[in-house]
Amino acid sequence: MKAWGVGRLDFTAKIRLFALLSFLFLLVILLSATVLFGEANRQLERELEERLTLVARVGGQQLQDALPRPEAGAVADLRARAQGQVEVLQREAGVARVALLLRDGSLAEAPAPGDSRPFSPPLQAWQPRVEAEGRAPRLLFTDYYWAGGGYFRTLFWPLRESGQAPWALLAVEERANFLGFLDRVRWLLLAVYLAGLGGAAGLGWLFLRAVLRPYAALASAARDLQALTPEPLPQAAEGDVESVPGLFRRLVDRLQRQEAELSRLYAGADRRGGAAAVEESILGSITSGVISVRPDLTLMVFNRPALQIFGLTEGEVRGRSCQEVFGPTGPITMLAAEALRTGQTHSRLELSVTRSDGTSRWLGLASSVVRDARGEAAGVTFLLTDLTEVRRLQEQVTFQESLAKVGQLSAGIAHEFRNALGAILGFAKLLQKRLPAEDLRLVHVQAIIDETNNLETTLRDFLAYARPARLQVAAVGVQELVEEVLDPYRVPLQDGRVELNCRHEVGEAQIQGDRTALRQALGNLIRNALEAMPGGGRLSLSTRRLPEGPEGDGAAPVEIRVEDTGEGIAAEDTARIFTPFFTTKEHGTGLGLALAQKAVVAHGGRIEVESRPGSGTTFRIVLPATPTAAQVRGEAA
Repeated sequence: MKAWGVGRLDFTAKIRLFALLSFLFLLVILLSATVLFGEANRQLERELEERLTLVARVGGQQLQDALPRPEAGAVADLRARAQGQVEVLQREAGVARVALLLRDGSLAEAPAPGDSRPFSPPLQAWQPRVEAEGRAPRLLFTDYYWAGGGYFRTLFWPLRESGQAPWALLAVEERANFLGFLDRVRWLLLAVYLAGLGGAAGLGWLFLRAVLRPYAALASAARDLQALTPEPLPQAAEGDVESVPGLFRRLVDRLQRQEAELSRLYAGADRRGGAAAVEESILGSITSGVISVRPDLTLMVFNRPALQIFGLTEGEVRGRSCQEVFGPTGPITMLAAEALRTGQTHSRLELSVTRSDGTSRWLGLASSVVRDARGEAAGVTFLLTDLTEVRRLQEQVTFQESLAKVGQLSAGIAHEFRNALGAILGFAKLLQKRLPAEDLRLVHVQAIIDETNNLETTLRDFLAYARPARLQVAAVGVQELVEEVLDPYRVPLQDGRVELNCRHEVGEAQIQGDRTALRQALGNLIRNALEAMPGGGRLSLSTRRLPEGPEGDGAAPVEIRVEDTGEGIAAEDTARIFTPFFTTKEHGTGLGLALAQKAVVAHGGRIEVESRPGSGTTFRIVLPATPTAAQVRGEAA
């Protein structure tokens, strides 16, 4: 190799030389195979032609000696005598078919014709002196043709007197399936041969690209690494990878020296960063939310409790400004800007914020301005406490106290009203019985009875609202409850005016509650939604778990949402819809939503409303869920 100069070649040149030699070797093999194949094909054709020529020469001589000339006898007698001779010749020679063709077109053939191709001798066969030096001219051989399920070739041997035109032709046919098939596919073989060479060249080119590209990139990286070491190194060629190990050994030595220096620097940095680590540990351990804002309103500190309060992730707040996270008019943004501008702080401020999932929470906020050594404002820090549950409990207590007061007041009033209504209803029915059927005054009497019954129904609903709730508590499946409440409304919804959409994401979540009270509350909301869409629309019911409650307790609250695309509720009426006897309906009593709120609050939940006049209304019922049996077993274990 060194004597030829190959040892002086780089790696890339060696690979290319190897690929070129491989291609040349493949080309030599293909050329050799082609030459051998062609020589074998010519040898087989030569043997076939010699066999047919021998049979034709011997058989022609026998027929010429044994048969009379057509001029000496009848053609029919000649064909009859030739038939026997032809059959004997076909059996002795063992060829596929033998026939004697006369100039008038008649012939004697063996074996008997089946689906074989009829003989079609060339015109040159009937011309004088078609034989030269005792051998049949090549043009008397037909091409390979398909007939009777195989390939055949025929030799036409002329029978004649010396110097005269042939008086008959001896046709000798032999089967040549292999040679006929090769003759038919010779152009296909040539195409395959050329395609093989092209494919080999293409694969060789792809091989060179796939193999050389990584080594070229490695050599390029080696040249780039030369700048990182002060020791002089030999210049690396594009395909030279032998110099790369030396480069990396020198770089490893240098990195080890730098590692020792960095370890010394990190030791000092750890001492300086100890205070920061303690500060981060304190922020992560306290249960209150802590937010720190720089003077440019960029968030600097946002501990885990603060993330949980606002329903955010660390990636959503890190390095971002208050305007991006809370909005330009958000309360945190406004308070931070005011504190930085005027220095005003708060010690016990309560405010409502809206989370990213659309829910609202009440927060207790205390703020302070952080100042640097020169006394200038270096930022603002907020201490946050989640007061949502406290506010809800206060609302429930206030609501229960108001119910108790209303109940005490209404008990006596309802008793007197019922006595008066009973007397009115009794006298009206007595009057109805005494008046004749044709008396026109019966219409007015019936109106008195109907209105009295309506007043009785309103009074009964009022007492149900004022009376303390007595719940028959049991496990209730949330999805099962919604489907059960929907059953009475499915047939009316089939008229097509209102489209119903249901989506459940609670699985097998259960609540502890009174099924009847919950059905009545949810049914009131569905009925109000349908009445708000007299011209049609879409009613959507959905259930889901809320990301609230202690992590891992298995009892995250569940939400039941009822949405419609109806007329909506005016903004000034939204705060009063749960007040008893407040209604915007022509024939409403104003107790449906009040009873629904009472039932939900009695179960420790809450009911909220969002409405857009002209676009629709959304009611949200949030109830505490019950851990599943599997979770209870897991906790017990």
